[in-house]
Amino acid sequence: IVLIFPVEVQLQEKNLRKPQEILSKFCQENSLSCLDLLPLLEKQKEKVFLDLGHPNVFGSKIIAEEIAGYLLKNHLP
Repeated sequence: IVLIFPVEVQLQEKNLRKPQEILSKFCQENSLSCLDLLPLLEKQKEKVFLDLGHPNVFGSKIIAEEIAGYLLKNHLP
């Protein structure tokens, strides 16, 4: 599985989504499982980052739950 982690500035700047687009396209073209965490994090009302690129405790919790749910849903080990 390829996890695409955003950085904090991408939550506010919609024009900075190119890395997610490139990685998602690559995964599709190569039949790789891919989970983009940007949609999950941008819909949160609570702060999810400690700094530019590191999630805080809340961010880490929801990321872990999202990954676990994705693995179970897609029958991945």
